[in-house]
Amino acid sequence: MKYTKAILGSIAVFVVLDILISVLIPDRVMNVIFIVVASLVFLGILLVAIGTVTKNRWGMNLESVNCPACGSPLPQVRQPKSFRQALWGGWTCAKCGCEMDKWSLLITRTY
Repeated sequence: MKYTKAILGSIAVFVVLDILISVLIPDRVMNVIFIVVASLVFLGILLVAIGTVTKNRWGMNLESVNCPACGSPLPQVRQPKSFRQALWGGWTCAKCGCEMDKWSLLITRTY
């Protein structure tokens, strides 16, 4: 029941926002905004698709990864140890301490 109220309330808020936006912003400006946003979304999808094929930092790796130094499997759920890992993906091996990217390519190795 509470979800129904939340959904109906959000629909009412969106209708009011739509009316306010249509009064305040002309249609031609909204068309330009739509074209810019749609172009940025398309560019982002294109970057991810090309990055996945070429295996660069923009891509997505959905396969399991093993440590390139010791071969131990890495967890599916990451806990990033650095800002680079949080932003672009990657792991630090719990056994040998080496750092790798999301494609299991060695970045640093500690002995």
